[in-house]
Amino acid sequence: MICNNTVYLSILVSKELKSKYDQIYLDLNHKKSEFIKKLKLISQSTDCETEFINAFFENPNTSFFETLLSQVENLKDKFDKFKFRHNDVFDKKGNVKKFSIRLKILDQYVSNYKTIISKSRFFKESINNTF
Repeated sequence: MICNNTVYLSILVSKELKSKYDQIYLDLNHKKSEFIKKLKLISQSTDCETEFINAFFENPNTSFFETLLSQVENLKDKFDKFKFRHNDVFDKKGNVKKFSIRLKILDQYVSNYKTIISKSRFFKESINNTF
């Protein structure tokens, strides 16, 4: 049966398999809840699950688990850590746009600074950022 672009399947299974399925489902949802709680503490976000899915989904009907599985390999990599609050960048108030504008302004400032220094007969850019 198809309803709202979601496919529902009915299958006939033994009580034992149904019990195993239900237990796995409960365990997964418990681990997901624990993961989301930890993510909320770190990110200070109020809606980590939706933000995670929206950041990485490939299809509008993708579930949290599917999205997480698609990113597992990327999550194993080591990344530089930056100090900022999650909600300073990802929220529903347009701060992502404000943040990106600030980054573009900073990039423009650095570019202009390098141009000015390169044209100067008195100053030059140094390796250790000193005059």
